Amino acid sequence: MKARRKIETKPFRFPKSFTFGVAASAPQIEGAWDADGKGPSIWDTFCRTIGAVANNDTLDTACDHYHRFRDDIRLMAELGVRNYRLSISWPRIIPDGDGPVNKKGLLFYHKLIDCLLSHRIRPWVNFYHYDLPQSLQDRKGGWLSRDIPLDFLRFCEIVVEEYADKVNRWITINEPWCLMLGYHAGHHAPGHKGTRQDANQVLHHGMLAHGYALQAVREYGRRGSQAGVVHNPTFSAPIIETPEHIAAAKEQSYRDTAPMMEPMINGRYPEWWLSQQGADAPRIEPGDLDIIGAKADFFGLNVYTGRIVRAGADGTPRPLPFSKGHHRATVAWLNVVPDIMYWAPRFAHEIYKPGMIQISENGCSFPDAIDEHGEIIDTHRIDFLRNHLLRLERLVREGYPVNAYFLWSIMDNFEWADGYDKTFGIVGIDRRTLARIPKASAAWYKEVLRTRMTV
Repeated sequence: MKARRKIETKPFRFPKSFTFGVAASAPQIEGAWDADGKGPSIWDTFCRTIGAVANNDTLDTACDHYHRFRDDIRLMAELGVRNYRLSISWPRIIPDGDGPVNKKGLLFYHKLIDCLLSHRIRPWVNFYHYDLPQSLQDRKGGWLSRDIPLDFLRFCEIVVEEYADKVNRWITINEPWCLMLGYHAGHHAPGHKGTRQDANQVLHHGMLAHGYALQAVREYGRRGSQAGVVHNPTFSAPIIETPEHIAAAKEQSYRDTAPMMEPMINGRYPEWWLSQQGADAPRIEPGDLDIIGAKADFFGLNVYTGRIVRAGADGTPRPLPFSKGHHRATVAWLNVVPDIMYWAPRFAHEIYKPGMIQISENGCSFPDAIDEHGEIIDTHRIDFLRNHLLRLERLVREGYPVNAYFLWSIMDNFEWADGYDKTFGIVGIDRRTLARIPKASAAWYKEVLRTRMTV
């Protein structure tokens, strides 16, 4: 019998210059909502509205990271984490948003950052992750006001000047698009149900805040500091990888992403979009677009899901409905589309040329349970992450400018209006005791970090 020919496949190893990390945010994990001089955020208030958040969960304790950060960082180090994206709570630093600085708040983040550095973990500091000081909402109307980006500028200047000798990677704002969830639909804090013009205006102010944060880093950051935004645009993947379907998916991606990516990368709104919005278009002051479109050092994409598109008979894009039974996470918006990890950065590069792209978040919420052995065996999460990393591997192999991947999240946390029911972490949190339980996915990611390979 003739011997079968052995097929050699060379395993792919991500280059040493490629950054792997994990991410979380202050309001979702810290707790200690009113400790040591911290002021209330709009989420501290919103979650006290009966029915606003699943199970009427609050941020009061969250994961108690405020008191347990040393143990949490020690656990990160044991998993081989070398890069951690965190956020700094605006109301913990400036309780009323625009007044006196809370020195105890500054001290807390000094201790946290020092602990990270002592474990050889680089901090990537995000200025804003939805926790606007409630006082600014009450007195000024929150993100509907042009004052807020300027108040944010002062906050960023304080933070950069305070930690510049320890931090040189900065994130301006997380997902400015999501501001409209709180000022249009009202599903998120502060629960304002507004007009389409309200939605467009808060998005404009969010992008303006991004531009001001870049200014703060340029002015007060140490030499070699880098800063960029984290955005969650809706990209599309072609149903079949043929030229006509790829072109259709690319066109649909442009239509869905241009209203925010054009201003932040090229300093202009698409004329077709402004015409489409009519009287609901944002009010733009002279100089705004120069600030918004200032050159960043990287552009972060939060990649979770996307559309699937095919070309119509005339070549126009046709977004397709997800079929019954399509694999879906436990959050309603997360249909599993692993191919989007390849197409989103590729189309972002081809359409906008933003420079270096980073995958600033990728992860999934699936049902998790502690078994009789005290373990959480989350094979579904491993499958999700592995399939996305394989697409990222292809992207890097093909030479697209992508140099980082941050897994969301290091631990289960407060998932906004879904409360604590939706679990994205590779470390579980026993809600009764707050004990940390590394899941099977934590062991899997530890091996990815060790080998720099999709395992």
